[in-house]
Amino acid sequence: DVTNLPNGFGKFWNSLEVFDISRTHLLTNLPEKFGDTWWNLQRLDLMHNQLSILPENFGESWEKLEILDLSNNQINNLSKNFGNSWKQLQTLNLQVNKLKELPENFGELWTNIKYINLYHNELKDLHENFGENWVNLQYLDFQINQIDKLPENFGKSWIQLRILYLNNNKLDHLPLNFGKTWEKLEELYMFFNKLSYFPDNFPKDYQQTWKHMKHLELHKTQFS
Repeated sequence: DVTNLPNGFGKFWNSLEVFDISRTHLLTNLPEKFGDTWWNLQRLDLMHNQLSILPENFGESWEKLEILDLSNNQINNLSKNFGNSWKQLQTLNLQVNKLKELPENFGELWTNIKYINLYHNELKDLHENFGENWVNLQYLDFQINQIDKLPENFGKSWIQLRILYLNNNKLDHLPLNFGKTWEKLEELYMFFNKLSYFPDNFPKDYQQTWKHMKHLELHKTQFS
């Protein structure tokens, strides 16, 4: 049974590209220098374990990392250095954890990111510059959190966005320019919120912008 990996685990695996230790449902801790010599790592899968804390310098040497799956753990905090060296990252899955907030610089270097899943956490606030450099983002899932407000420039640079989940939160209003740059948007889910109104230009100004829309769900939204 795997509950803890020993110190020095895999220290000589300098050529490692893929590491999968998912679905053990037992792994609770990672050694402080976990994977610090895995300079060629491209994919890491730690899903379905019992991790609650990640090492302070988790993944700082993984400059080639493209896919990271930390879903279905107990993670409640991310360090301020989380992902600061992952310039090639394309996919991040953090669904079903216990995150209450994200670092202020979360993902500021992820210009190649396409997929982010934060489904079913405990997030409430997003920093003002959240995701401002995600020019290639296509999929973002925030459903089942506690978010009650979006930054004014939320998603302004997401010109490739196709799918966005914001349902099952506590949103009571939307930013004035919400979605104005999402010309490739196909699916938007916003049901089960507390929206009292939409921007004055909705839906008139959006009919041309969202010309690729296929699926729009607003049911069970509490308009006043």
